[in-house]
Amino acid sequence: MSRYESIGKQRAIAGYVLLGISFVLLVPFVAYSGVPTISSNLAADFDVWSFCPSSPVRLHCWLNWKFTVNTSCDHVLSEVLHRVNSQPKKWQDPHNNGTYMLLGKKANELQLSRLTGDLAYTDKLAIQTENVDHGCLVRSCSRSQVYSIGDKGTNYCNVRNLLCGRYSDPPCEIVHDSIGVIDNEELYSSLGAGSDSGICSSPSSQG
Repeated sequence: MSRYESIGKQRAIAGYVLLGISFVLLVPFVAYSGVPTISSNLAADFDVWSFCPSSPVRLHCWLNWKFTVNTSCDHVLSEVLHRVNSQPKKWQDPHNNGTYMLLGKKANELQLSRLTGDLAYTDKLAIQTENVDHGCLVRSCSRSQVYSIGDKGTNYCNVRNLLCGRYSDPPCEIVHDSIGVIDNEELYSSLGAGSDSGICSSPSSQG
């Protein structure tokens, strides 16, 4: 190999190394900075999401879910509380049988946690409601409490399984009050947060 060929090879290797380093540095930045995976409309609405729980680690997966339903906010929060309080006999979390716990309650807001079915991780979540014409506006959010750049949809399922109803796809079991028809959905999340509703009722998926 000539001297020039050797230099060229070294430069190529250096280029690949720099590319790899850039990728490693970029992924955490994107995941933390909140690049929208589905809707960017919620970015402008972020000032009203201060009720969402924080995380002790800088790099973590998170998801915000906003929608309206054609029922009262009292019915929404009542159903959520009935699901939480009915564990594990009358209602079970369909996503790997996690365990929800109520951490705080206000007139239009709930603060909760969810322990994964394998007892390995605890996520924090919050639900806030607002009365609007012909129904209720629901804001919900979930935050991983450990280092994570991918959650396999767990943060989405954390909130979805408390708020979905018989008209959802796939439908969810109602304990006490009908959630109604979910409409005008918006999702905003970290890059690695999934949002496939199909896994939220799968006992074989992790989370």
